Amino acid sequence: TEFENHSSKDVPKSWLNRQGNQRIEGKLVQLDCLGTAAVFHVIAGTQTLALYVANPRKVVLTKAPGRSVELTCGTFPPRDAVIEYIATPDAQKKTAGEITALEFK
Repeated sequence: TEFENHSSKDVPKSWLNRQGNQRIEGKLVQLDCLGTAAVFHVIAGTQTLALYVANPRKVVLTKAPGRSVELTCGTFPPRDAVIEYIATPDAQKKTAGEITALEFK
């Protein structure tokens, strides 16, 4: 069987994962659970960012310890991660953007 090599422009946009326009490497330290949504708190150097997740199923996880990852709400021991997100500050939610990908270190 032969497969043709197609560029991403041939793939329907609805099939593609959302891409972030910012990337931060830091430590996950807290998770605020908001029903089906959540806010992750990330410390990177002297900066602390709050990043929103509208739908956890749409966040691409890499280097996760298993097929899925369960994080508990509240504070937890710092966990190294690289987070890709769309920088859309939201004053009402007090977040800096929405997470598209999460890579555990």
